[in-house]
Amino acid sequence: MKRILMTVAAGLLLTLAAGAAAQQQPAYTLQEYNAYQAAANEANAQQRVRLLDDFAAKFPQSSLLPYAYRLYFVTYYNELKNFPKTIEYADRLLSLGDKIDKGGRFEAIYTRSLAFHSAVNDKMSAEDLRRTREAVLEGLRILSELPKPEQLSDAQFAEQKKGPAALFNYTAGFVALQQKDFRTAIGDFRRALELQPNDPVTYFRMGVAHLSMNPPEHQDGFWALARSVALKGPGEAQVRDYLRAQLRRYQLTACEARIDEQLTELVTLAGGAAQRPPDFRIPSSADLDAARGNPNWITALKEGGPQAKVTWLAVCGLDFPEVVAKVIAVEAGNDSVILKVYSGSTSEETEAATEPNMEVKVEGQPGVQRFQKPARHAAQTEPPHHDARAVSRAFRPPGNARVKKMNSFFLQLSCPPDRVFKKRISSVNHYIPPGKERLDPIFSKEQLINCLPLRDHEPYNARQRDIHYAGANVGKRRAALF
Repeated sequence: MKRILMTVAAGLLLTLAAGAAAQQQPAYTLQEYNAYQAAANEANAQQRVRLLDDFAAKFPQSSLLPYAYRLYFVTYYNELKNFPKTIEYADRLLSLGDKIDKGGRFEAIYTRSLAFHSAVNDKMSAEDLRRTREAVLEGLRILSELPKPEQLSDAQFAEQKKGPAALFNYTAGFVALQQKDFRTAIGDFRRALELQPNDPVTYFRMGVAHLSMNPPEHQDGFWALARSVALKGPGEAQVRDYLRAQLRRYQLTACEARIDEQLTELVTLAGGAAQRPPDFRIPSSADLDAARGNPNWITALKEGGPQAKVTWLAVCGLDFPEVVAKVIAVEAGNDSVILKVYSGSTSEETEAATEPNMEVKVEGQPGVQRFQKPARHAAQTEPPHHDARAVSRAFRPPGNARVKKMNSFFLQLSCPPDRVFKKRISSVNHYIPPGKERLDPIFSKEQLINCLPLRDHEPYNARQRDIHYAGANVGKRRAALF
């Protein structure tokens, strides 16, 4: 990018040089001229700097000193990569004021801006930042005052100025960000993005500025950071991690899977649009608290749409001991079991259901292919058990003499205070309203927690692990929404 900007700047310098060529040549002695030419013609950069030092020491008031300062900062920037020295000698040239034409001042400001971003560190003083901002604002003024060359069209001339103008605006915004003038920084970054709309670094800085406001502008900040990630600039992985941390802090949720899903959706959307849609927003911790306080949260989930997404995120990781579901069917995979269940607003509605409206996927179950749902017993008169022990008795390996045949199997979603969350292994894939065979997924792999008891007198291991929803257990089977 720097090479492209330097090429653009070179074109503008030719334009500026045309106006400066007619200026009167400075007066100097032959000795001054020979000393300067010796430095200018030296091929070795280190030796060139030493010759310039000799020239400046012998002729501190020479009219050739501006040329010497230019040769200093060009050598330090292009060859020696000494960026603090680049800034020092660019500032010396700029300090000469009106003695330097616009072309010379523009080149010094432009090179200084590039060097600034290579040299910036925590040791930069407030005075360093002040001088940098003043320099780039002057650079913007010079650009606005440039006369259009006759050989260029208006469009060509405007295109030629975009690169330097974007750099100056970005630099001004960066300085304002360091000065904690966040509103000014956001304005500078926006002007830079108008000229270069796909610069990921500018989006990152603007996102940081939005989140640093008091109060923070979370929605715009998240969008700018996501846009930076989507554009895949330098440090993409670090920006992604930073955005994930900010989302977690904003929502105060421990559900990592939900954070990652939101982050993926946000990056996808921001990759296709520079501006955040007015109706798009990430729910806050206050939004999630409000959803948790809704007594009709199951109804909100069933209705689908944005509120269902907020509700599902809100109940992530919580304990709901009164939630009851009727198991309609079971499908066993290689290492998982899928329970097709119905959960209604009342026990009567749940008992009467014959079609599922939810799928519960339980993963990481050894020997799961041995489990099957027994045939329904037509003559059952015993009322269903409203806890997961009924599910445990209903699903046992074939041939087990204790298999109990039932018409209804109920799953109680809860986790007692003395139990430990051992594995996060389940997921709800679909919501199927009554009367519908199947709808497209509303939630993709919405997680549940498998809450398994931890025995006080024995270490927990695979042999002692309860098999959730699938028999061969001692103790109750319970789960909490994740």
